[in-house]
Amino acid sequence: MMMLFHIRQEVLTAESGLKVSDISKNLMVSSPTVTQIVNNLVKQGLVERSIDKDDRRAVRIRVTETGERIIKSAEKDLMNNSIGLVKYLGEDKTKNLIETMSQVYNYLSEGMNNGFDNGYIVNKY
Repeated sequence: MMMLFHIRQEVLTAESGLKVSDISKNLMVSSPTVTQIVNNLVKQGLVERSIDKDDRRAVRIRVTETGERIIKSAEKDLMNNSIGLVKYLGEDKTKNLIETMSQVYNYLSEGMNNGFDNGYIVNKY
């Protein structure tokens, strides 16, 4: 599902679709892994491949109408679950959760920008 969300989000800014190499780079997974997932999404009718207009060697990936319906349904479910979680936790715990998740996001973003593999993020803290 994460791959489908990513393709959809990126295609909103790149109307021609995404190359497997772009998806691989953005999600930090290998191109063969992306290709395997895309193959499954194509079989399910959730994404489609098309030849790049400018580079006939390149293949672009786009979300289909069926894929878009699945995404919208998942977003609705996520929103309902989030509302339920907020009601369950209450205001104070929800604020704490948001603050903690923001810190996690900042930590991971910093690691991505500076490279996890060089020990930067581990050594800094």
